[in-house]
Amino acid sequence: MPLARTLVLILLLAVPFAARADTDRSDPAAVAGAFLTAYQARDLPALAVLVNKHNQRMFDALAQGGKDHPAYAEVFSGWRAEAADAWDGATLETRYDGAQAVVRFGDMVAGETAVVVLSDEDGWAVTDINSPDRADFDALPTAR
Repeated sequence: MPLARTLVLILLLAVPFAARADTDRSDPAAVAGAFLTAYQARDLPALAVLVNKHNQRMFDALAQGGKDHPAYAEVFSGWRAEAADAWDGATLETRYDGAQAVVRFGDMVAGETAVVVLSDEDGWAVTDINSPDRADFDALPTAR
């Protein structure tokens, strides 16, 4: 019986790792979708792989410390958490703002929209979740 439990655990852990390995880093919407999926699941190791170099250390520490890490509550609370947790699993609309990609994943109150901001670091990586004015987002170009 212990062997069967071990195999089940290995399979459960392997699925998220496979999903991260399969994320097309040349597609900002794919990276944003993988990030939001991992965020909703509170999959800290997946988040650590998908963020940019600037945020890598913090998310690595979060992955090691889990819910006991001092920054856990800050990362998974507030308007960013509410927006990410409300993502419908489908809406991903990409625009470009200079060197950054901005991927809309939902709308908020008062004409604001929820976006994942990504930077290109030899493949797209998440820098933040922001809430620009919807009209400002719509005015951004759809091509790089």
